[in-house]
Amino acid sequence: MEPLRAAEEFVSSARDEGRRWLDTSEVDLYSTLRWLDLPESHLDEVMARYGDLRRDPVFGPLVGGMVERLVNDRGDLDQPLPIWPDFDEFGDLGRLWWIYVVGLATPSLVAYHESRGLPPDVTRRTVSVLARHANLHERKWGTPGVDAGWWMIPVIRGELVQVGSLQFHRYHLGVSVLTPRPWFTRDEATTLGPGFRDGDEAWGVHIPDGTDLSESALEETWERARDVLHRAWSPSTRRLATLQSWMMDSRLAEFLGPDSRIVRFQRQFHAGARWGHDVDNVVEFVFRQPASHLPGLVACTRVQAAVLEVLRSGDSWRDGVGWRDFDRPDVR
Repeated sequence: MEPLRAAEEFVSSARDEGRRWLDTSEVDLYSTLRWLDLPESHLDEVMARYGDLRRDPVFGPLVGGMVERLVNDRGDLDQPLPIWPDFDEFGDLGRLWWIYVVGLATPSLVAYHESRGLPPDVTRRTVSVLARHANLHERKWGTPGVDAGWWMIPVIRGELVQVGSLQFHRYHLGVSVLTPRPWFTRDEATTLGPGFRDGDEAWGVHIPDGTDLSESALEETWERARDVLHRAWSPSTRRLATLQSWMMDSRLAEFLGPDSRIVRFQRQFHAGARWGHDVDNVVEFVFRQPASHLPGLVACTRVQAAVLEVLRSGDSWRDGVGWRDFDRPDVR
């Protein structure tokens, strides 16, 4: 389905109630976006076009409906997580609409974090995702916008939280959209027991752009995440932390050596025996360029050189899956 039509269908039941979010004053929206550290180059255009958004018959209801839908979906981990392309092709309001969604939704998200007992610094790290993806958009395309804007959805719904160096996404194995695939077979998961089965709650681990993967930073991150997230969402049974990433390709050790931070991070997880084949994601994350640019890419790092060597040989990258226990050992 054409992406704009898909977005309109996603928010259809929330359009009427969603109008209330567009009553947010310019002063309040500006204050929120400044607090979110949105780049000044973005802020000026976003505020200049806010009146246009409120009057627009397509993007006004779409933004308001999206905020309403995502706020209403908080706490339900099995709601759809649509992975749409960005809406830049639909004009300036399409290019900026994720900024409006996040800006209008953030005050309610902050209140939700407070209700779960999440510390203010965790909230600040979590919402830094907007500025980070805005900077990525400007680096790639030279204009204000949000790169991979659909990633704002789990943040606004309160199911993705950043603690220290890593993002943690609360989900149900085998059910939620971002469940790792390939995973264990049903028989294997049953044998392994709680934590591995369809429907078990888990934490998906994600690595923000430019994050600190040093041993000390990661050790501090895991310890703090166990404490903060355990108190915010107490487990009823064993929970895993899972990682599906280009970083889990076992061949990286051959290219980077055992002392590489990426390789050391990779080895914090038990690697699954199966993997997916990938080109698009590894090019996107390693080069911050679309895969269509692959023929002209030039390696500036050992990681980039490894990716180009594999892909230009005609092979694909291995999008591996790893897991580790998340909660303290007394949780079973």
